[in-house]
Amino acid sequence: MPLIRPRVRTPDKAQQQGRILVSDQEKDSGLKAILDWIPIEIVGPYKAIANMIPPDGTGSLWLTLIGLTVTFCWIAFSTKGGDQKVAWRQAIVSTCAFVFWAAGLQPDVMKLVFSGWQDWMSAVALAGGSLILGLLDRILAFIGVPQN
Repeated sequence: MPLIRPRVRTPDKAQQQGRILVSDQEKDSGLKAILDWIPIEIVGPYKAIANMIPPDGTGSLWLTLIGLTVTFCWIAFSTKGGDQKVAWRQAIVSTCAFVFWAAGLQPDVMKLVFSGWQDWMSAVALAGGSLILGLLDRILAFIGVPQN
């Protein structure tokens, strides 16, 4: 079965001297990896549905929790193809990317979780998430979570 979603191509093991090359020809660049980690096929419908939910109550929070589960399951399913195994690292990192995008797009959900959340923090969470995703991928690779 062909892949439904592109797999992020990052190394599973450190190169010489403990360094991992990000710009190697057979690996994705840092920017391409970040773009592939973003679960846009989940974020788009999530935002559309979130706009239909009344702002009062916890409906948006429940939608976000459902979105987390759907993101993990979808990425695990859509990155498995033919003789390839599930890209577990991508499933984990994409789920975290969903959290950052949900924080950036739905500050009202974050206000339900954190009482001191302010709207400007959403932009910081979204920008910071781009940096954290690459670090998370390297930590998961270091502890042995497979990608390729």
